[in-house]
Amino acid sequence: MNNYNDENINRNRKRNRRKRSNQKKPILLIIINIISIIVIIFSLYYIILWYLDNKSTSKTLDNIYSNANISERPVILDNNVQTGVLSVDFDKLKSANPDTIGWIRVLGTDINYPVVQTTDNDFYISHSFDKSYNKAGWIFADYTNKNLKNEILDKNTVIYGHNRQNNSMFGTLTNTLKKNWQNEENNRYINFSTPNKTMIWEVFSTYTINAEAYYIQTHFSSDKAYEEFLNTIKNRSNYNYNVDVSASDYILTLSTCTNIGNGRAVLHAKLIQNNIQ
Repeated sequence: MNNYNDENINRNRKRNRRKRSNQKKPILLIIINIISIIVIIFSLYYIILWYLDNKSTSKTLDNIYSNANISERPVILDNNVQTGVLSVDFDKLKSANPDTIGWIRVLGTDINYPVVQTTDNDFYISHSFDKSYNKAGWIFADYTNKNLKNEILDKNTVIYGHNRQNNSMFGTLTNTLKKNWQNEENNRYINFSTPNKTMIWEVFSTYTINAEAYYIQTHFSSDKAYEEFLNTIKNRSNYNYNVDVSASDYILTLSTCTNIGNGRAVLHAKLIQNNIQ
């Protein structure tokens, strides 16, 4: 009799455990479904924002290209290489945004933008050329290059832009890390100009590196410190451009995220011709 009762008790316990387990499953499924729906909603929200930011950026660029009277003329460099320089109406650009300090174009990429500068390195991370809020940001010069608005260059002029997935801003700067870009000689001559200075810069180093402050220094305590800096950034290059740099040179640095960890894609070029007529 006792054995019979014990078996009944055990069966009832097993039945109750199964019942409780079955009751938990629908609750767990409901929680999983709710979480999935929340994730989908947030993903759609950010996709829509990304799309709207890109659409706004494209509209801004269309306005710039149609109003800035952009034209190109060929020039022969001192090394007999032919390239082109852009002429733009900086007065119109400045009337649209007084923060405009220059224009940059990198052949072999989609980089072809007016460059702005303000009193910090934060504003244009999340604001467009028209100063509207936009996560695509804009192409901007480091605020520590304080004399750029007076068209006076520091030893290292630093320009930033987001690495956008639709290739806008500095989304194609990573092209410069590829052999097919590096092997095309004309790609190595960058047109970065200010309102009264038409300048050509020659690339001498391209590489990726973790985020750091070293390569974005704009001022140096001595020629020796600057030479050490130049040697360091030149030796980092993933391609040998066979370009000499010295303490007498002015350089241009372009920087963007690699979208892998906290990596940065970096390009350095030196000024080779200024005030081209």
